[in-house]
Amino acid sequence: MTLEIPAEFEKALGDTPDEARRRALECIAVEGFKAQKLSQRKVGELLGLNWHETEALLVRSGALHLASSVEVSSEVEAALRSIK
Repeated sequence: MTLEIPAEFEKALGDTPDEARRRALECIAVEGFKAQKLSQRKVGELLGLNWHETEALLVRSGALHLASSVEVSSEVEAALRSIK
């Protein structure tokens, strides 16, 4: 897919064309996550980020709240305890 961004908007996304492209890709990935079309793992793969970097991006963008991560972790922990 090719996305053409007019020059006047490109400057709003980043100081260089590479920064603008990266920011646009991040926005697309975050929106995909919000729409539940992309998992956190897929967002990370798309952007070349590790798990922590991906989580930080999603938190900064408001797409992921740390409380939800903690709740999921608590649920996983409880499930693991029940297996023992």
